[in-house]
Amino acid sequence: MEKGGFVYMLGSRSGVLYIGVTNNLERRLSEHKSGAIEGFTKKYRVNRLLWYERYDRIEDAIARERQLKNWRREKKARLIERENPDYADISEDWYESAATVRDGFTCGAWRRRLGANVTGARAREQGRGIMARGIKDKVAILGMGCSKFGERWDMNAEDLIVEAVEECLDDAGIERSQIDAAWFSTAIEEQHVGKSGVPLAVSLRLPYIPVTRVENYCASGTESFRGACYAVASGAADIALAVGVEKLKDTGYGGLPQRMRGAVADMYWPNASAPGSFAQLATAYSAKHGVPADELKKAMARVSVKSHANGAKNPKAHLRKEIDIDTVLNAPMVAEPLGLFDCCGVSDGSAAAIVTTPEIAKGLGKTDLVSVKALQLAVSNGQEASHNSWDGSYFMTTRRAAERAYKEADIRRPRDEVSMFEVHDCFSITELVTMEDLYLSEEGTAWRDILDGFYDADGKIPCQIDGGLKCFGHPIGASGLRMLYEMYLQFHGRAGARQLDDPRIGMTHNLGGFPHQNVSSVSIVGRYDA
Repeated sequence: MEKGGFVYMLGSRSGVLYIGVTNNLERRLSEHKSGAIEGFTKKYRVNRLLWYERYDRIEDAIARERQLKNWRREKKARLIERENPDYADISEDWYESAATVRDGFTCGAWRRRLGANVTGARAREQGRGIMARGIKDKVAILGMGCSKFGERWDMNAEDLIVEAVEECLDDAGIERSQIDAAWFSTAIEEQHVGKSGVPLAVSLRLPYIPVTRVENYCASGTESFRGACYAVASGAADIALAVGVEKLKDTGYGGLPQRMRGAVADMYWPNASAPGSFAQLATAYSAKHGVPADELKKAMARVSVKSHANGAKNPKAHLRKEIDIDTVLNAPMVAEPLGLFDCCGVSDGSAAAIVTTPEIAKGLGKTDLVSVKALQLAVSNGQEASHNSWDGSYFMTTRRAAERAYKEADIRRPRDEVSMFEVHDCFSITELVTMEDLYLSEEGTAWRDILDGFYDADGKIPCQIDGGLKCFGHPIGASGLRMLYEMYLQFHGRAGARQLDDPRIGMTHNLGGFPHQNVSSVSIVGRYDA
């Protein structure tokens, strides 16, 4: 066997077998340790002995493997385009490219891997793709609940969970025993419930179902919703629960408690603050777009005035007092140009959602369904913090998440199609910049739209109609679900004094971290027939 060899087991880790080859192939593997072992051994893991023959050009195999990865990324991106007329050509070209690598192998697992990818391409081509085409209208919100937010000295985190979920169950019209799985979000769990999904299961006496705890900075609440929705859309669960909670006021901190978040973070976070970081966002935006400092300050003040006017009408908000623009402009400075009223507070609170399929929801007697149109998440990869390709005046993650969300929801003109939205207004400048990152205002013009009242309750696209983080505060694990709760109430005509006229599409946005390194989530929900 001069050109072949016998494949044998090298070792095992976590139940996965690693394979190697004898004769001249083993010699070539040792000569190409870094490339071959990474590109060959790790890629062809099997649970039985396999015969490998007629191939002695490992260098070419590794190069072709990498080529194939690039081909797959490129073709997949093109296949996702629903209206691409070249579906058939794409799948055939891709298969031919893959075959150049495949022909060197007689490994059945490799052939099955190629076949599965080609089958997936052809399925999408024929309209049979499911998750690859998005989540639009595959999941309906069966019920939602939200605790009152504020300084809840009389309740612990578990009590807040019960308050939100009891409303949610009553709204959904189901029993706890009908829930198949749950997702539970907290961000600073060391301060209240602790780790794992156990606190949720114990608080609600859930019937030994799966409970997954999630955390993703300030997007944690939306992450729990995303997990529950994906479980339903995939068929893994018929009915799923998402719950978020945070109990922070008992800690004694004026802002968010700072606990150990890893050695790297501990090296630079002592020199950073949230107000200081977002103040830099404001100055970068002003410099880039030539916005005079006093005009930007007025626009930021208008953001806060608008949110307080909306929050004053919401019985579940933490801060329910209207303010005027002079109060904002003359408030003590926290981090230039951010004053006291440009910053959101910290609160205790919980929110919950129960999701299912539209078919099950209809079977339970639900009408006027609210369905999920898109769920997208983007996470910084270090580029913003590494070099000057990012100028500090916008959120790269929000733009990426928004682009994918609009595509998933089939929204082409968001400024005309979105009826209302909630954004992550941790600071007034964050809301202002996010208007542009969500493509609702053109770049460099959001400050004018805000001063013109475009985002007021009686404007073209109301923003923070419930008062936003500015009036609810920010119990991190609950905020994303609280935003969705307002969308849900509006669609069902149950928002009281805040009720808008016939909203069709609503959007929520969360941003966690700092401007230079963060996670951003965008969720789009709406009427099932919209």
